[in-house]
Amino acid sequence: MTRGVLLAVFVVFLCIEIVDADEPKLDAIYAGVVKSIVTSFDSAELVDSGIDQESDSKWIARVMDCRAEFNKLLGRRDERVLVRRLFGEFGTRGAKADFAILMAIGRFGLPSQSGNTGLVVKGIGVDRTSVKNDWYRSKQLMVAEIQTEWFISHPDKLERYLYYMIWSGQLKREGFRHYKQCCASGMATGAYWWHARNALLLMSCDNWSGPPIKEANEIHSQFSLWLGSSSEFDITIFDERPQLPFPDWTGPKPPSGHTLREFYDLSGVTE
Repeated sequence: MTRGVLLAVFVVFLCIEIVDADEPKLDAIYAGVVKSIVTSFDSAELVDSGIDQESDSKWIARVMDCRAEFNKLLGRRDERVLVRRLFGEFGTRGAKADFAILMAIGRFGLPSQSGNTGLVVKGIGVDRTSVKNDWYRSKQLMVAEIQTEWFISHPDKLERYLYYMIWSGQLKREGFRHYKQCCASGMATGAYWWHARNALLLMSCDNWSGPPIKEANEIHSQFSLWLGSSSEFDITIFDERPQLPFPDWTGPKPPSGHTLREFYDLSGVTE
């Protein structure tokens, strides 16, 4: 056996050792983060938003705590695995846990208001450099890919996510036409996952009855078919905006989606 082959074998075994050694640590990191996030809004200190300034500040403080916990998952070698596991919790632990998960992900995984799609523009940053902005955009696309794949295999979770989006005001009738145009053009670019996720949301607003989407690469063609048959004026899902983030929400009422959006960590100019 040559020295090169021996070296290659040694590297393979070394990698296996590292992966095995990291698994318990990875599980511990994930367990700590997910526990901190999903229990964030269980506090007895929280009261209905709007009573006074302090009531809102307590909600906002927990939103920021969720964001900080989520950031612990990013930049790691296993970030995709960890984020997929976290979003896999959505729809399994109750309304407050789901609310916390979406607050944690923030604009890494939520479309923006009707003014734009919420995706950070490549190469532009508020600090006049592109490095931070491009990093942020890459995480947005990663989260959108994970969400898209999850929604395809769990359509009930997509319906729940849509309910939150309408409550928060991030998806509304006034911006529907703009979203449709952005999705149609955006899926033809390198930002496929962001716009594919948004396209699934738009089609579910209309209870699209086309063939079931089984693979992510089918979204573009299905969306093109849907564009020819849909009208934002015929979609009734926006007629009565929910008063709470999820239909099974109990306990104190959180701040409005508009208030919470002000605290999303947005790093730069968006499309």
